[in-house]
Amino acid sequence: MIDSNKSTILIVRQRRNSQGDGIDTITREETFEVHQVSNWQEGLSASNGIRPDVIICDGSIPESGILDLCRNVRTNPELMSAVIILFGSHEGIEGMKTDPEARIDDWIEGSVPSSVIIEKIKTWLRARSIYKERWKRYEDVIEKNNLLKTNFKELTIVLIKILDTYLPGINEHSKTAKAIAEYISEKLSVKGEEKDKIVFGALLHEIGKVGLPREMVEKAYHDLSIQEKEIFSHHPSVGSMIISSVTGFKDSANAVYHQLENYDGSGMPDGLMGDEIPIGSKIIRAIVLLEELYKAGLSSDEVISRIKGSLNKALDPFIADHLINYLEEQDRTPLTKKTRFNIDDLKTGMVLAEDVYSANGIKLLPKGVMLQEKMIKIIAERNSSDPIIGGVYVFTD
Repeated sequence: MIDSNKSTILIVRQRRNSQGDGIDTITREETFEVHQVSNWQEGLSASNGIRPDVIICDGSIPESGILDLCRNVRTNPELMSAVIILFGSHEGIEGMKTDPEARIDDWIEGSVPSSVIIEKIKTWLRARSIYKERWKRYEDVIEKNNLLKTNFKELTIVLIKILDTYLPGINEHSKTAKAIAEYISEKLSVKGEEKDKIVFGALLHEIGKVGLPREMVEKAYHDLSIQEKEIFSHHPSVGSMIISSVTGFKDSANAVYHQLENYDGSGMPDGLMGDEIPIGSKIIRAIVLLEELYKAGLSSDEVISRIKGSLNKALDPFIADHLINYLEEQDRTPLTKKTRFNIDDLKTGMVLAEDVYSANGIKLLPKGVMLQEKMIKIIAERNSSDPIIGGVYVFTD
């Protein structure tokens, strides 16, 4: 049984010196839990079992065996932090120290005094302890960051579904906007954090409409009166203000604020033109135009024709081109239709097309689940006390 208060040392040596040597000194050190094997295969097997802090190979082990042991240790996530020390005489030591797949950490000559050997090993153990502690902190930070990202995404989904109860259609618009923003960003080689902020802005580009009268939102833009258009034009400012309250998403807020700017400078609120317009705003402008064309009841061919007519006017020509390519690819892709059902109309065998959330933000069922009678009952019971937001979407033919 391994003593948890001691450092675990694995010694790999084929033969012992009858007169004793530095390695024998290691076996007598009280702060070490020492295990010994006679070849590299046994060394690897023992390592998997005891997970040593330090592995020491002496000069009696062939170089090829040491290299095989090192490679196996360095590629095993459970063992890769072990300190590997060569003891005694080794030909080709420099090659082993620089081989990235079989890296050793130190080499101790057999003539080194016993006290120095022990102190060297303890120094490596202290360094390893610091490394493991910092690595654990790093993993904890990554885990917490991933959890925050997951929670943030789920809260965003819940927010959109809540908005959809007031302004039906925002949920679907947001998903389409997200897909288009991701597609165009990738085509423009926009990556990483910049892409994430553009996509987030696209996802919530309609959030400012929550302050508009419902009958105004439901109209196509060209059907609005002059007075209504003036009121409507303020929703990007409201949306930007809401998003800017989220720490770290100033660029997303800015993209939403300028979503009605036109490439030729005829847009609002600031009449920006060309490269003065943020790339995120240009992408959202294309999404907004697409939404307006679909709301007007145009066919796919008519929509593409109108987009082509907007080049260098409302839309950046490169972004318009990518939008057209996106639409054409969608037309060639067999899509599974999603339909919104009332809870009373749900039936066993239906497959959920979206996650189902309650008003309190609790995810009841995930996308892709085939509904069973018990699940439908749970949804119905929950809806009576904690209403289902955004409806229930299932895949249909």
